[in-house]
Amino acid sequence: MKKQALFTIIAAVILSTGISAQFPIRIPKIAIPNVQAPKESKPESNEKDRAASAPQANNPSVTNSSQANSASSLRQMVMDDGYTFFSAKPVKERNSRNDGDVDVGWYLDPQLRLMGTFPDNSGFRVVVKQNGKELSKIFCSGSVYRQEDDRRFSRERKKYGWGFDDYMNVNSCSNKEKAVKEIGWMDVELFYVDGDTDKETLVRKHRIDVHKAQQLRGVKGKLYPGVSEYFIQRYAEAATGFIYAGGGSYMNNSGRPFAEPTFTPLTKDHSIEVFMPYVPDKRTYYKTYVRCSVNGKKITIERDAAQLDSSHNGQFAESALMQRSNPRYEERITFTYLKATLPVTLSPGKWECSFNENGTTYRTIRFDVGSDNQIVPHPEQKNGNVNLYYKTYLIEVEIPADAPIDDRSLPLPDTGLFYGIPWRTPEGKAAAAKVPTKGKPYPVMPT
Repeated sequence: MKKQALFTIIAAVILSTGISAQFPIRIPKIAIPNVQAPKESKPESNEKDRAASAPQANNPSVTNSSQANSASSLRQMVMDDGYTFFSAKPVKERNSRNDGDVDVGWYLDPQLRLMGTFPDNSGFRVVVKQNGKELSKIFCSGSVYRQEDDRRFSRERKKYGWGFDDYMNVNSCSNKEKAVKEIGWMDVELFYVDGDTDKETLVRKHRIDVHKAQQLRGVKGKLYPGVSEYFIQRYAEAATGFIYAGGGSYMNNSGRPFAEPTFTPLTKDHSIEVFMPYVPDKRTYYKTYVRCSVNGKKITIERDAAQLDSSHNGQFAESALMQRSNPRYEERITFTYLKATLPVTLSPGKWECSFNENGTTYRTIRFDVGSDNQIVPHPEQKNGNVNLYYKTYLIEVEIPADAPIDDRSLPLPDTGLFYGIPWRTPEGKAAAAKVPTKGKPYPVMPT
């Protein structure tokens, strides 16, 4: 009897093993953000600077703040300040009296990127206020990118050990139904909206300065208003630029930064990309050469040609236009970026590079490189005040007073950078104070 019972148990075990082998039970994987711990720093390198622990300033809701300002580690709920761009676009209305359109105000069109791992259907709630009064509130559906879902990069990640951030971005979003009539300084609050729970979390606050440029139609003596243009001035950006040292290109074919990762390992065939804000004249392309020094000593650059090009960066352009005919008058403001390149190999020390054409210096940039041949984050980036994407570094940019490529410039050292983020360091404040005054900063209506 005991033997029969023992055989029955053994047979049951064998049978259950056979069934489980044919019908395996799969436990669904749950995507969990893979936050890297800061690497142990070596005294002779600047790795510690790039993984310093500091929360994102002006941001009450950063999680994993120990990773908030690392240039190469994964972060969660941290805005990419270099990606943020706000456009003020007119809302049109038919004017039957003049048989044309007139504007009735403007709406905010944002471009945003939030670094971190987020569920599908997440987005931003964008709120515009003036003196505490809410003027506009819109929801912007986000495009979520998660490395774990991207098979194209799985092999490369394992081979090269990439650690670029997951993210959610918005490249265009608007609410034309409710026009904003007010102009001047305003607050913009950015809330992350969770796609699973609809919970809203404040992630960034900005200050924008909206200007109106009235457009006139007709001829002198018979003028009538057309559709006015609106623009958000960015003169405070002139003191800074950024370097992308991640390999490949910062811009994809559509002209949008990091619309999709295109990262490739740095080789001798790649160049480090430099982006510098400016308000251009009519030219958009400059064939310059670059001169660099390290610790005050000039270095030899094998390929010193540096093409400063703004013609393909329309994503960053913001224009104001006023015109009339007989006599014709037109005035335009454009805020965009110059793009240049630097050699891949960076020797340790204090770097200074100038971009020159026909004996004239257009820009001078400054940054530090550590003993590990990696760029040291700018103090404003190191302390977590501003945050940029993978291997992107804030740099100081100096505009010579006689640089002919700038149509307008205006020193605004007290308004901060990246739409009102206050300067926190002496280095940042000093750079902002060096910006020269050039041209008429805002359009002037013709008489």
